[in-house]
Amino acid sequence: MLSVEILDSNKVKIVNVLKKKGNIVVKSLSKADIEAIKRKKNLILSFSSPDIDINTVFLPNIKDTKTKELIARNRLNIKEKNTIIQIVENPQIKQNGQIQHYVYSLPLDSIPHIDFEKVDILTLSQVAIFNLSRSVSKDMYIYHCFSDEEKLILTVSKDNILIYTRLIEIPEEERENPINFLYENINLTYHYILQNKTKQIDLILLTGNIINLEEINSLIYNFSKIPIANIYYKSFVKGIEFEDFNRFAVPIGSVLTEETYNFLPIEFKRKKAFEKTVKYLQGTVVLGILITVFLSYYKILNIENNFSTIHRINTQIIKEQENILKNIQIDLEDIHYFENYISQKQTASKTHPFYFLNRLKNLLSITGVDEISYKKPENAGYFTLSIKSEKKFNTFSEFNGYVQMYKDMINKIKGEFDINDKSTFDSKNLTVKIELQLIRNVL
Repeated sequence: MLSVEILDSNKVKIVNVLKKKGNIVVKSLSKADIEAIKRKKNLILSFSSPDIDINTVFLPNIKDTKTKELIARNRLNIKEKNTIIQIVENPQIKQNGQIQHYVYSLPLDSIPHIDFEKVDILTLSQVAIFNLSRSVSKDMYIYHCFSDEEKLILTVSKDNILIYTRLIEIPEEERENPINFLYENINLTYHYILQNKTKQIDLILLTGNIINLEEINSLIYNFSKIPIANIYYKSFVKGIEFEDFNRFAVPIGSVLTEETYNFLPIEFKRKKAFEKTVKYLQGTVVLGILITVFLSYYKILNIENNFSTIHRINTQIIKEQENILKNIQIDLEDIHYFENYISQKQTASKTHPFYFLNRLKNLLSITGVDEISYKKPENAGYFTLSIKSEKKFNTFSEFNGYVQMYKDMINKIKGEFDINDKSTFDSKNLTVKIELQLIRNVL
């Protein structure tokens, strides 16, 4: 199978692998133009996007995946038509009889223009790095730092849950000697994570070009005082040297992608599941026909039996397809219940300030709030949320990292709010003054 990483430079990294006895066996490695994969099929494809959004939501213990997705989309106000979501259950955390779920949402327009017919797994470079973390330990909170020529990927995870990820493009002027840029972003993100995402990090992993920077280990250890390690890849990857593993870490990690992190649009997943079913049944039917012919000494079956066989095959295909594409059927009464529930929830949440504060929790976690106000003129079809705060930093690296993170957060909510941002960033005095006005149409 071919695992391919699409790079920003319109190039691709290609790893040809076999999966054998739980190991990845590398047959060949290459870097080429994207044209090289146009005629390939059954691809594992990864790409980088800063637009992945990670939220948590408590959902009832429902096994039907369609119903679960419907409720998650409604509670998180995720538009169905232009966003793909994947949901991962975190059974360790419960609240009022409901289970915490991580919801990963990705806008369709952030996906490269590719032929989905030729792709089996579509995932993010960030997920590939997370997959490698899982190969090291499922019990520890792992902060994984990966860099290549173009980007820095930072992930935090435990077991099968990607808790947080950040993708930062390395400026061209920093690429020859990126150590200061990498250090500043790794440091800032580390402290942000401990304040907002998880209260502990047990291990820091370094992968990719970053391992060639001798100073980075001591710099990271000085602020974290946490063990730092490289991946012992030989326990699960064969046929590759240490340097090449780090150069091709993303396409190798993509091979480990589970279905819960496969962002291939659902219609293509269904089609591929159906095609696999048909292929399996065709093989079964052909074998059955050969046995029948042998046992009947090549006796020709009559037309009536042929039609009976065709009908039976068709019935088998439909039944098998249904088994693959659904978990548990819900009856009409259940459907009416969830439709009514969602309708009421949408009506109640359209103008509720706490609902939108929850949608803005990632932004508010870095801005802080010195002053906040909510206004909705009577009979108006919109409301206004105003946020003010001030911050002072000790070093330019902290200031610069904060500004970049703030801008990333603002970009993520542009589709949901009209934004009037009068914030000021004083690089000389290392101060930030947030004056942000968010306007939301609720009609």
